[in-house]
Amino acid sequence: MLYNFDGLSFNVLSVSRLGQRAGFFNVKKRPFGAISYKIDGTGDFVINGKQVSVKPKSILYIPADADYQVQYSFNDSIVIHISDCNYFEGECISLENHVVIEQLFLKLLNAWEQNRSVNQIKAGLYDILFRVSQQKKEAKNAIVDRCIEYIQDRFTDTELSVPQVCRYAFVSVSTLQRAFSEHLGITPKQYIIKLRLEKAIELLIEGKQTVRDVALCCGFSDEKFFSRSFKEKYGYPPSKLHKNSIV
Repeated sequence: MLYNFDGLSFNVLSVSRLGQRAGFFNVKKRPFGAISYKIDGTGDFVINGKQVSVKPKSILYIPADADYQVQYSFNDSIVIHISDCNYFEGECISLENHVVIEQLFLKLLNAWEQNRSVNQIKAGLYDILFRVSQQKKEAKNAIVDRCIEYIQDRFTDTELSVPQVCRYAFVSVSTLQRAFSEHLGITPKQYIIKLRLEKAIELLIEGKQTVRDVALCCGFSDEKFFSRSFKEKYGYPPSKLHKNSIV
């Protein structure tokens, strides 16, 4: 994503506020790109064959030398035209807190109209992208925290699955997997198994239940999968720990 591209470089050409009537537009390759904040209106873009839908209070990036088509309902945007940008993927960035970002774009527009300082606009745009990055990170962390709590309350349920967790959090499987990998270094499925195995250790040490019963109590519907997972994690089968726990 544009806001996570650490090596981003570009030059500023202009900053303006542009309005566009409703309609379909076919735009040929241009030697410059554009980063815009959409104040109002919607647009359905096809940028170099990639479909991008843009809604109010979002950021749109169109790279240089890109053919694109767009169907506007209406468009009111602050647009920063740039050159020599080393990021080439067209995309729309939804915002967690558009109020702050919109004020920053308006500030850049006013600064350009006052003194046309390229360095000031570049610094301001880097600041915007950094803030967006932080917003996305905080949003992912919040999703992970909610899902962790949900999983911790239900990991002993044999019916618990990653898709079920995703439905609870209103996110896709790929989004949840990325968030867990960034936050915990493991996938949601690995986290569920981790909790189940830790619970299994407790029950096996108590020695009051069979290995099969322990597997079921910890959320494993398949005893063989439980034993295999346990051995991969701890280096020995659950039956060994179970026997050693019996006095």
